[in-house]
Amino acid sequence: MKITWLGRFFHKIFQSKPVESAKIDWETVNLIAPGLYQTFIERNFPPAVVTLENPWNKGIRDFQVQLRLQGICDWASSSIPEIEPKGKGVVRIILPLPLNGLYGYEEKNANFELKCCYQDASGKKRDYSDIRTVRILAKDDMIWELDAFGTREDLSESIAAWITPRDDSVQKLIHESANNENAKAVGGLLGYQESQHGTRVKEKYTIAAGRHVSVKLHLKQSSVVRGVLNEVVGGSGNDIRFGLLDSDEMIVLTSNMPQQAPILLKLAKSGYQIMFDTPIESDYYMVFDNTFSVFSKKDVDTSIEIIQPLTHEEIVWYQLKAIYETIQLKGYSYVSSPISYAPGVSQRVKRPAKTLELKGGNCIDGCVLF
Repeated sequence: MKITWLGRFFHKIFQSKPVESAKIDWETVNLIAPGLYQTFIERNFPPAVVTLENPWNKGIRDFQVQLRLQGICDWASSSIPEIEPKGKGVVRIILPLPLNGLYGYEEKNANFELKCCYQDASGKKRDYSDIRTVRILAKDDMIWELDAFGTREDLSESIAAWITPRDDSVQKLIHESANNENAKAVGGLLGYQESQHGTRVKEKYTIAAGRHVSVKLHLKQSSVVRGVLNEVVGGSGNDIRFGLLDSDEMIVLTSNMPQQAPILLKLAKSGYQIMFDTPIESDYYMVFDNTFSVFSKKDVDTSIEIIQPLTHEEIVWYQLKAIYETIQLKGYSYVSSPISYAPGVSQRVKRPAKTLELKGGNCIDGCVLF
């Protein structure tokens, strides 16, 4: 009984067939978005992953993988020198694709072609080949999410691929924006350089007899106020009491104007120069006092420049406003983009040059341009 059982056991072992070849699997992306493809390469995101499982108790040597997109690009290759016994080798193929082979406004199909070879445990060379179809999207298709190799990829940040700061039409727009008043106020489109904001004010004031006029200014620390009373007209002296006061001085002045005015304000005539630097950020008051006049009103013509330091954030906002208003003046209109037939969450997005040319687009087109 034992002999019969052992005989069958050894017979089964000796009659079992040896493993003929290693197992090769490969996965590919099921679509290619041309507008995003370069960002995939930069992120080391492969269009294909090839896996070889070694079934033998000896190593596999020289596992070579080649991949191409038929009619679009030449072969790309990668290799693993050795795969250990009962081990697994994984090859990620990065496939540089020429833009002229991908870019078009219509979708199309193309074929991934795979070739593999390796030297098995007995030293025999073995080959494997396969072909799979991939969908190539239109060049302006933006894919916001993508399922690839069992992982959901959030691609929203890749919209940066649509942003073209060196495009001639974008550069022209930036130069035009430098002539906007918001840009001029900070010295041009300066980027993140430190700057100041200058405001020029030309105003005329009429101060009735026995009255005063105060103009409130909120000024930052180290602001500079420079100017001139161009002309003071009225009464026998053609003069006015004038001063630029801080909040505390203003309280004292308004609490007892006739007595305090000569102390805090100076008698000024046509041509009086205004020079004031702010020690702290606060509210300040430009005061024109005519309480000393019983019958005559005074007319005062002023030219004043206020220069205030800006933070980097404030500088950028002035420049953004300059660009926004320049785009606005071009007559930008809302126009829905053609529908995208790409799977998942997708839409078609214009390049900035096309948006400027057509003077319109949808929300994302405007965001990319801006």
